[in-house]
Formats: sequence, structure tokens, C-alpha cells
Amino acid sequence: MKTYKLNSGYEMPLFGLGTWKSEQEQELYKAVREAINIGYRHIDCAKIYGNENIIGKALNDAFNANEVKRESTKNVLKKTLRLSL
Repeated sequence: MKTYKLNSGYEMPLFGLGTWKSEQEQELYKAVREAINIGYRHIDCAKIYGNENIIGKALNDAFNANEVKRESTKNVLKKTLRLSL
């Protein structure tokens, strides 16, 4: 999988699995596991999506099955900022 080198020197995969609007837990679990199996190392998620537990389970199962090393994955977590005026 191709990567892009950030100014910090960090290598970021060019392609990632987006998980927004993934409401069916079993389907999301299977999608994350399949993405890992075909070479994806960038999983994009956010707390507001409400699916971080199932993504975590899929990743943890992949780590425990030695399908991928934890340090080779790039999980992008977004945090919503609330501005008080």
C-alpha cells in the first residue's frame, strides 16, 4: 500500500477505510477484517460515528490472530470541538 510522508516524517497510507454511516455492526466488523486482510492499514473513525467499539474489536481480533501488527496500523480518530461563544 502506498504511503505519503508527512512533514513530521510520519508515513500515512494514501488509502483508508472510512467507517461513517456504518450502522450494521456485523457488516462493519467484516469490512474492517477484510480491509486488513487485503492490505489496508488506515482506518478512519470518529467518536460521533458511535462505532468505535466494533472497530476496536475487529482490530483487536486481527492483532490476536497475527494478521497484522498493531504498530503497522494507522487509526485516525477525529474529535468534535465545541465552541462556546
